[in-house]
This record gives sequence, structure tokens and C-alpha cells, in this order.
Amino acid sequence: MAGTTSDGAVVPTVRFAGLTWAVKVADEPVGPGPNRFSAGSVRAEGGAVRLHVLPDGRGWVCAEIVALGTFGYGTYTWDVEVDVRGLDPAAVLGMFTWSDRPEHHHREIDVELGRWGDPGAELDGLHVVQPGGPGHEHRFETGRSGRGRHTIDWAPGRVRLTSTVRGQTHSWSVTGAAVPPAGGGVAPRINLWMFQGRAPTRPQSVRVTGFGYRP
Repeated sequence: MAGTTSDGAVVPTVRFAGLTWAVKVADEPVGPGPNRFSAGSVRAEGGAVRLHVLPDGRGWVCAEIVALGTFGYGTYTWDVEVDVRGLDPAAVLGMFTWSDRPEHHHREIDVELGRWGDPGAELDGLHVVQPGGPGHEHRFETGRSGRGRHTIDWAPGRVRLTSTVRGQTHSWSVTGAAVPPAGGGVAPRINLWMFQGRAPTRPQSVRVTGFGYRP
């Protein structure tokens, strides 16, 4: 399938959770990472979508999808099946909002799962309102988490991020000027990428079973 982004570019797409998602393609390394991204790393799987990090003739390619539509303040929910400790230490799963406009730090609000290259890391979950740093991020432990639900609840001047894994709920809130305003063509995204563009020792895979957006 193919679709058209807001700037008129024709891109490969995948249907998931009742929405059309553009699939990121980059033949040369780009962020995050930097990494290369391929349409072949994203595969529809019944009512789910599976993201991969796969080898190709030039190294490894990662996966990212971007929902097409109009989004802003509201509640974003992702359901995933991932054993974070079973992934390569450099593999990171991101569920986040993003605007291509650079102001307000791209309106980026993230839930990320990974160990950022540290095989001994215990705090392998991250809630962050960009630009990150003290007061802008919260780390938590997922363990061998399996299924989990991750939510961004975004309103004017307030954002609450919640992750429920292994029956435990981890919540964190930010209020005030640090919270970006809606606008700028912001949209939800999902990606699976390699920290610092490192090569994994084997292919990586994460299954995303659900997504919801309620304005």
C-alpha cells in the first residue's frame, strides 16, 4: 500500500488499529540512532503490526510508522508484546508524539522501553517530555515484561504518562511550561531502533497489538 503525507510525499503504508500509518524509509542513516529504516521491517500481522530490526546487504535496518490523520491533545494508548530483557541491549522501542516542526522540541512526548546499550540496566522503561533531563524524565523497571499498556494523556499545560507491565502501574506527570502545546502536525509514532546505530547480534522483533487515540 502507499499513501500521501501532509507535505505531498508518496510513502508506503500499513493499516493498523483502524488507521493508516506511513512507513519510514531512509536509505542513509538518520535519527533516531542514527539508523537506516526500511518498509520491509514493518509487517501487518492480523490485527497487529510487527516491527523488526533486520539485516540487509548493507547492514541492519530498523522500523518506524507514523499515523496519518489529525491529532493533538487527548489520550494515546499503545498495547505491546515485548520482553525488554530479551531484546539486544541496544534495541529501543519508542511510542511517542512528534511534530516535524522544531519548535517546542517537536512536541515530543515519549514512552521508551530499552536498555540504551547497557546489558546490566535495571531501569529499562522511560517516560520523557523532551528535551529530557532532570525534571523532564522518569525511569522505571519493566523486567521480563511480556504484555504491557502504555498511555500518554496530554492536555493544555499537563501530561501524564502511564505504563502498566507485569501487573504494576508506573505513572508520572508534568505540568506547566514544560508541556508542549498541541499543533504543528503532531502525530503518534512507533519505532524500533538501535541506540547509537549499533548492530545487534541477531534480528529483533516487537509485536504491537493495539493503539487508540481519544481527543
